[in-house]
Amino acid sequence: MDLFVHDGLLWKHRAQIKNLIPTRILNSILLGFPKIYQHKLINFETNMCPTTFEKFLFELNSTLGVAGNIVECGTARGGSCAIMANYLKKIKSNKLIYAFDSFSGFHPDEARQEENQLTRRPLVFAFKKTGLGYFQKKMEVLGHKDRVFPIKGYFQDTLNIYLPESICFAFVDCDLSNSLDYCLEQIWPKLSVGGKILIDDYLSPFYPGVKKIVDNFILNKRSTLTSKIIHSFNCLEKLA
Repeated sequence: MDLFVHDGLLWKHRAQIKNLIPTRILNSILLGFPKIYQHKLINFETNMCPTTFEKFLFELNSTLGVAGNIVECGTARGGSCAIMANYLKKIKSNKLIYAFDSFSGFHPDEARQEENQLTRRPLVFAFKKTGLGYFQKKMEVLGHKDRVFPIKGYFQDTLNIYLPESICFAFVDCDLSNSLDYCLEQIWPKLSVGGKILIDDYLSPFYPGVKKIVDNFILNKRSTLTSKIIHSFNCLEKLA
């Protein structure tokens, strides 16, 4: 079996099992025994399979010589954030991570709007198995509380206030079209030359609005960036 297909099936079954465990019990187990986060099947709770997050870390590493800190839009349970923080600690980088999320799921109005446009499964109840308290405790038990700074709230209420002055790398995983469009427009002016925005779900059939927003953004900024597709990501590098 192809490695990528194997990883994808493994991750699918992992998610199904995880959804059967009540959130309070799951949180208690993970926070009480933090070494479990390192297990291959848990992998800090990221939704990325191993073949994907290796590419993810490669792109992050390529920006660490660029001025600025790191931004994540769409943190959920902090899987990718933990992986970034672990890597930064390992290589002794002093970069900080600003993690933006409502920590309570999608904005109800935007979720319903996207549901109506796509005639798809309900989004209002998605990403509810998280919380700011859990995320903060997770970063603490993993030793990252002084590196990772969570900002709670919807993107439209927080980015224009709390984005760092300069950004070297941004991971944008917010799924919904309006939020994605807003995140890109807010991050771009603060992204340093040579910095990158890695956008998740670019090729996802579940969020077709992502590709439309990104393609339009690339068209409008085509003289100042390069783009490349990596698995389900689109990676934008700022040239000027």
